[in-house]
Amino acid sequence: MVKARQCPECDALVMLNKRYCPECHATVNPRAPEDPVVQIKEASAFGTVLLLSLASMALFFSFAFLLPAVLSEPGFILVSAVLFCIGIVLVAGAWAVKIKAKRRIAALMKAMHVMCEYCGSVNDRDRHRCASCGAPLAEPPVNAVLK
Repeated sequence: MVKARQCPECDALVMLNKRYCPECHATVNPRAPEDPVVQIKEASAFGTVLLLSLASMALFFSFAFLLPAVLSEPGFILVSAVLFCIGIVLVAGAWAVKIKAKRRIAALMKAMHVMCEYCGSVNDRDRHRCASCGAPLAEPPVNAVLK
């Protein structure tokens, strides 16, 4: 039997292992573990913002050093080129962090859901019966997705 409680805001049934109501997103069980998808999104957002901030500073200073190089001192061209390359590498790193997070979320979503053999609908992994047809669900293999 699946244990659930009613949401105090909208009276929807919420599983005890879920922190938020799926209908109104109110906090139902504050002690439940945080959703791993949210954790991955927050971590990737922080890494992306950090890398893009550093990239914007490097690109800004590369153009700032380019102006004196053009006007009077040709030695600044090398500094400007190095900072420009660093900025481009940091932008590529931010893009790679985003792509890696999307792949991890897709793998996690696949591991958290199971498909019904009879009707083909997708159900949460912790359900024992299909929400659409009521057929028993097979246990999916346990994967270590979070690393």
